[in-house]
Amino acid sequence: MKNKIFLILSSMALSLFLSSCLTSNTEVIEEYADNSINDVAGVWYRYITTEGGTSTREVLVKVELDGITKTIDKEARKVMIRVAPSESRLNSIPDPARSKMGIDNVAVVVVLPTAARIFPIGDAPKLGTNGDWSKPNKYMVQAANGDQAEWTIHITEFIK
Repeated sequence: MKNKIFLILSSMALSLFLSSCLTSNTEVIEEYADNSINDVAGVWYRYITTEGGTSTREVLVKVELDGITKTIDKEARKVMIRVAPSESRLNSIPDPARSKMGIDNVAVVVVLPTAARIFPIGDAPKLGTNGDWSKPNKYMVQAANGDQAEWTIHITEFIK
């Protein structure tokens, strides 16, 4: 008998807890409609090396390149990037990895508006992975509400 009363009281309390008081006059919040690129978060060089000593374990090393100059033209939907890493940053990358680094083997990371997504078009590299930036690459930026805009990202100069 006590179990039945407990179950009934628990069910009543749970139903009150899971119900909502908001049933009318609630404001509809519009989804974000911004389908732009807000910033360039960085340009990275990623390479695989083996740990020192006698180990043959491969390790992915990520080096953020400094000396980045960026221009974002929101009307033309273009991002132009100039990369000129400092000597100290370049010296932090051991040979032969440094000799393989170039405009055709770096990763670009951008900043998008809240809840926006970005998709490569054609042979454009996936952002955040090493790819060929010697040519302009096209991307589709999709806002949270579904609006889309095509953007071009290009490393216009890479000084090593």
